[in-house]
Amino acid sequence: MDDRLNITVVIEDRKYPMTIEASEKEEEKIRRAVKEVNNLINSYKNKYVHHDAQDALAMTILTIMRKLLTCEENQSKELIEHISTLYSEVKSFNTEQVR
Repeated sequence: MDDRLNITVVIEDRKYPMTIEASEKEEEKIRRAVKEVNNLINSYKNKYVHHDAQDALAMTILTIMRKLLTCEENQSKELIEHISTLYSEVKSFNTEQVR
């Protein structure tokens, strides 16, 4: 059984062939990402009408990376809080066992 799927996505009127994990969920994720990228590009093209497509692409990349970094920071904070809570519970449990 082949666990890879060949698809073609279109970003800014250009076709890009891709090989992805053969799952409906993964393909849906890629298609949603492509839609979001195209929406952002069009938004920046409309906002900055006197600039070229390269500027719209640069701003799109910057926007996506900022969102990604924010998500990573939030996940790290949540993970640290969770680990801290678990540590406190283990420490409390160990203290009770010693008594």
